[in-house]
Amino acid sequence: QTCDRRNVELLLVDGRSSDGTRQVMERYRQEHGGEYRRVLVLDNPGKTLPCGWNVALSAALGEVILRVDAHARIPADIIQENLKALETGEDIVGGPCISIIDQDSGWQRVLLQAENSLFGSGIARFRSGTVNQYVSTLAHAAYRRKVFEQVGGYDQRLARTEDNEMHYRMRSAGYRCYFTTAIH
Repeated sequence: QTCDRRNVELLLVDGRSSDGTRQVMERYRQEHGGEYRRVLVLDNPGKTLPCGWNVALSAALGEVILRVDAHARIPADIIQENLKALETGEDIVGGPCISIIDQDSGWQRVLLQAENSLFGSGIARFRSGTVNQYVSTLAHAAYRRKVFEQVGGYDQRLARTEDNEMHYRMRSAGYRCYFTTAIH
């Protein structure tokens, strides 16, 4: 990341995987932990995203929380750009979520086309937005800690769309999700 890592807290949450993920996380913590404010490897006994995010939220110390899920690839400036957007007075910020393929096969290209269509990704503006604006939901958003302190954690009964439900509660509490094309 282009920001000073000594100000970054990295929380890695493992859903009790059996594919060696935990070992990769532990190795990263051992090899790079000194570069960050702190690096924790946490256990998610609930095994779902909302349970894992609640584990992370309960351990987080920082004033800004950036949600990045395991299969995401993020650019080197994502923390810096989110902080810039928050400094404008926003409480929840994010940008376009760009789908990519990791193998150039016919099937991967079909999946990418579906993901980039209204059929595959719905009408969420974070998929197709080209204008800075307020939106109903964001992917890989950054939040001020106070937002979670007011609305609480993720609904652990939800196996999917937990972020839509969370953003609904945040909007109901008066917060707005700001989409900016500066963040990818």
